[in-house]
Amino acid sequence: MHLIPISPLEAKGELYLTFAEFYKEPTPEFFEEVHQGMTEAWMKEKMYEGGYPTHEFHLKDHFSSYEEMKVAYDRSFRGIVKPYAPPIESVYKEWTLDPTVELQIARSKGYLLGDSALHMRYLYKLARIEIPENYSGMPDHLSLILEFLSLLFKEKEEQLWKGFISDHLDWLGEFEKALQSIEAPYFYREVTSLLRHCIEAESNASNLH
Repeated sequence: MHLIPISPLEAKGELYLTFAEFYKEPTPEFFEEVHQGMTEAWMKEKMYEGGYPTHEFHLKDHFSSYEEMKVAYDRSFRGIVKPYAPPIESVYKEWTLDPTVELQIARSKGYLLGDSALHMRYLYKLARIEIPENYSGMPDHLSLILEFLSLLFKEKEEQLWKGFISDHLDWLGEFEKALQSIEAPYFYREVTSLLRHCIEAESNASNLH
């Protein structure tokens, strides 16, 4: 049986959809797919089909149980115990660039629902997509950003995804540094480093055109 060849854009769309899963609260099913090596093999295949440089990475042997993965997720992103590094764009950017806003937090970082969140909310509305209820206070959560990027690749909207990457994924370096500074479990640091490499490859390719 011959599989239908997948286009590089479709491969990228599927890759970023998979990346989005890592930043959601893990499920037992997701743990099993990662633990058995299926997720890693899938990602390597999509990176190859998408034309991204190959990076050696190992995701399947970090956790021996679903509970262990969940503890690592909470430790990295959720703030059951401080410090933690939420995967939310607003936290890593100045709250607003609007010069007319005189609030004390206007030029500060570390707050939710900043400019980037309002812009993501606008983009979702434009695309007639409803933001899931548990993300309503953080529409610029990395999982939602990556799902939206995946949609732009699948729709072949080149100008839109170039602008979107430049607007909404330029904070990954800061996020990665935050994960390193809190000594987050290596699994999530490795996934984030891999994501940043893919986004940088995409940005570099865009700059060549």
